[in-house]
Amino acid sequence: MSGVSADDKGNEKPEEGKLLAETDKTQVNYTPDSEDTGSYKYYPDDPESTWNRFRFQAKGDSQYFDPCEESSKLSMKCLELNNYDRQLCKEYFDAYRECKKQWLQSRRRDKSQWEWDRDSGDSTAASDNSDGSCILM
Repeated sequence: MSGVSADDKGNEKPEEGKLLAETDKTQVNYTPDSEDTGSYKYYPDDPESTWNRFRFQAKGDSQYFDPCEESSKLSMKCLELNNYDRQLCKEYFDAYRECKKQWLQSRRRDKSQWEWDRDSGDSTAASDNSDGSCILM
């Protein structure tokens, strides 16, 4: 089986048997069974997966999280193989950009799935702040 599985990342497990990112290009369905060309996918990552939501919520405030990590690696590998000529790797950069765009649109569409209340012990203080004023503790 190709791709990066949950077992490669330690004890953390996403959905049962689901890959974090498909690395075998023959297994990625770039053109789904739809006539809508807007549904075509040009990158191996799934930025809206439950696993990425969990990892985004669990990261620290100062930590960087990239749900399109596989696309990023592919674009950097292309640069290395082509003597850092950006024109030859334009498709890889476009695919990474599309992946990030999908992730940001998903976060904007439903923020409750991506944000986690770290102060779950005192949830009333956050809900009482309806006027936007500062709360000092």
